[in-house]
Amino acid sequence: MSDPLSVVASIAGLVAVSAKIVSLLKDLYDSAKGAPESVGRVKAEMQDLNVIFCEVQLFIMGQSRMPESN
Repeated sequence: MSDPLSVVASIAGLVAVSAKIVSLLKDLYDSAKGAPESVGRVKAEMQDLNVIFCEVQLFIMGQSRMPESN
C-alpha cells in the first residue's frame, strides 16, 4: 500500500495542475476571438476535475466523509 503522505502529496499536485490548466484555458478562451466551443468544454471539465480532486484530498486527509448509502 502507498504511503498516505505520498498519496496526499500526489492529490495536492493534481489539484495544483488542474487549477493551472483551468487558468490557462480561461486566458486562452478569453483572448481567442471566436474560440471553439470545445475549448470551453475542456475548461468546464477541468473545473469539474479540480472540484473532484479537492474533495478526494479532503477525504484522504480525514476532513470529509463519504455519504452514507440508504
